[in-house]
Amino acid sequence: VFFKGAAEGKQKYLCASRNDCTIDKLRRKNCPSCRLRKCFEAGMTLGARKLKKIGQLKSPEEDLPTQGPTDAIQCISPQSGLTFHSQLVFLNILESIEPEVVNAGHDHCQPDSAAVLLTSLNELGERQLVKVVKWAKGMPGFRNLHV
Repeated sequence: VFFKGAAEGKQKYLCASRNDCTIDKLRRKNCPSCRLRKCFEAGMTLGARKLKKIGQLKSPEEDLPTQGPTDAIQCISPQSGLTFHSQLVFLNILESIEPEVVNAGHDHCQPDSAAVLLTSLNELGERQLVKVVKWAKGMPGFRNLHV
């Protein structure tokens, strides 16, 4: 129930700590941000839930062979209409390469000064840029683009 509501909802959760809260049966309600992140890290997806529901509704004769990432790209060409199945496959590909959360890594032991905050901000920007480039390279078709 938590995952469906949190993943579909418009509310953005923020961790009051450093995005490394302990999530277990007793403390799972303390930090919804870390709880949702842990759900995604465990591989939970809304698309998988919908695929499971569709699998229960259709008969075995309608089963389609599973598609790889390149097959999904071919299904999503401008000439062909998007089938619901190909949309879900493509969505699952994008979710699987979703970049992980980048923590600021700010040292709260040091007094805040302009230089310390600027250095921390620069380091965060650098880490985020590296993650974004890595994420873009993992997108289907990115390496085939002509630059």
